[in-house]
Amino acid sequence: MPFGYNGKILVVDLTSQTWSVDEHDEAWYRTYWGGGSLASWYMLKDIPPKADPLGPDNVLVFAASVLCGSGISGFNRYTAAAMNPLTGGFGESESAGYFGPALKHAGFDAVVLKGKSPKPVYLWINNGQVELRDAAHVWGKENAPTLDIIKNELGEKKIRIASIGPAGENMVRLACIINELAHANGRCGMGAVMGSKNLKAVAVRGDSANMSLADPDKLDEISKWHRKRIAEHMPSINMRKFGTVQHLMAQQNSGILPTRNWRDCQFEDASSLGWEGYEKVSKGTHTCYKCAVACKRRVNNTEEKRYGGPEYETLAALGSMCGVGDLNAVCKGHERCNALGLDTVGTGAVVSFAMELAEKGILSACDLGGTQLKFDDTQGMLDLIEKICAREGIGYILSHGVKRAAATIGRGAEEYAFHVKGQEPVFHDPRGKNRRQSGLCPVADRC
Repeated sequence: MPFGYNGKILVVDLTSQTWSVDEHDEAWYRTYWGGGSLASWYMLKDIPPKADPLGPDNVLVFAASVLCGSGISGFNRYTAAAMNPLTGGFGESESAGYFGPALKHAGFDAVVLKGKSPKPVYLWINNGQVELRDAAHVWGKENAPTLDIIKNELGEKKIRIASIGPAGENMVRLACIINELAHANGRCGMGAVMGSKNLKAVAVRGDSANMSLADPDKLDEISKWHRKRIAEHMPSINMRKFGTVQHLMAQQNSGILPTRNWRDCQFEDASSLGWEGYEKVSKGTHTCYKCAVACKRRVNNTEEKRYGGPEYETLAALGSMCGVGDLNAVCKGHERCNALGLDTVGTGAVVSFAMELAEKGILSACDLGGTQLKFDDTQGMLDLIEKICAREGIGYILSHGVKRAAATIGRGAEEYAFHVKGQEPVFHDPRGKNRRQSGLCPVADRC
């Protein structure tokens, strides 16, 4: 068995409430490594053709990789992968934090989840021991109370939990998985897949001493060299000081900040969302497992501080895309999305889409439940977040993503629905990233 791996993959059949452990040889691990590659092997093997992404035939995989949990700065990410409820194709969403390393330390390189539980459950993995526990008492709860109740119930302080909120339970196609309240497997509707399986959370507890390394002393030496290099590396220094918030004004100044549902590429209130405004609400940083950069933000203007503060994509999603320059409202929207388990990128995209349809007269006040909606409507943005999670009124239509929402609404709505095969893109305007125009392409005449 290659060093860095446990050589064990937990396979859980939620339908029968049973589990087994797969063991593969070294050649298999050297072929599939981990993350999306490992997940794709199980998905291709176990998902039948034309399966419903929100049906029991879909397979959800949590997968780490060889260096995850090793202690080297930056190697803490893991993958959640399944059929994508938005596109029907391969869906993969990464997250950092502490969950991935904890899974490796608990004795497994990956967890493969099949079928559908007959009742709400959560999975408890404790240093190689596995248990499915009743989750009726946390079903319907937001992510913070879910985390607190499960940790108190299990009586372990060092548990790491990946959970879904009400959006995942309601199988909103924009639902995400949240670990430790501030780290999201945001894209590709993985929270909806988890909810479709009646799986509320995966809780893991492990010991880093369980990892088998070929040369721990050499790895420690490399880790120290790497951390020293990070401390002297100016982009890393800036990332620690400003986080991804710094990207907002960089996008703005480059003319590629998506604004008002991609209608514009610069936002007149960008500075209030960038570091100039963000510094006023900043409450320090937090980090991921063994990461020397610590780019994650905390803010002082929300109720539940553990949800952290919005990063670049969220500032664009709930800010410039919606024409909202009120940073307090964007921070509140971020908090509610993390609490409910909604992908901020997809949510911001469908909210801004609805705002444009309202301004164009395609969505009437009657369609919107008797209310008016327009860009820069801070309360409208916050209200739609709640309606999308609850699949209530216009929120039901928007909960399926912009492609399906446009098809349902009709009346020319498709013209304003920006997506790639059904999934909303991230917020970096490609129209301003033409390498031929920028002069960055050395063979522009052949591009």
